[in-house]
Amino acid sequence: MRPWKRIDPTIVTKIDYQDMVVKTFKTPDGKTATRAIFLAESKKAAGVIAITKDYKVIVARQFRPGPEKIMDEIPGGYVEENEEPEQAARRELMEETGYTAGEMTFLGEFGRDAYMNGRWHYYLAKDCMKSNKQQLDHDEFVTIELLSIQEFIDGAKNDHMTDMAAVLVAYDQLKELEKGGGR
Repeated sequence: MRPWKRIDPTIVTKIDYQDMVVKTFKTPDGKTATRAIFLAESKKAAGVIAITKDYKVIVARQFRPGPEKIMDEIPGGYVEENEEPEQAARRELMEETGYTAGEMTFLGEFGRDAYMNGRWHYYLAKDCMKSNKQQLDHDEFVTIELLSIQEFIDGAKNDHMTDMAAVLVAYDQLKELEKGGGR
């Protein structure tokens, strides 16, 4: 198996605040294949699994246009220019939920899926505390929910959550936290 060779042209189209990138490749059999990919190639995002002092997971519940249903998400969003991913995770937690992060642990950096550019940086934050009101964008309608660790994991397993990769990479730490008092 060999990677496909990327050839020009690459076309970037901005739709609302998202980028669609059309890439063309030469396949191993010598033909060409064109694929539409979501997000700019250099885009970074950060998300945080935020845990309160009493071991509740803070989730942002909102309507998601892709699946056309209400889903739970970890707080997160795009990393702004001249911002580090951890700063973005802390900022997004504050904006979306009004909570501030305590101790932050980096969980890893991941691609999202086969048709998406960009990288996601996931964090686990402990001892999060409510300190402000939400600071939502004009088209964000987010309800904050506090779930037990098991409810949070079950939501990821049962298609109620968008950030299953974050739950997977944090799973062992979440189970340890659950044993320590987060039942």
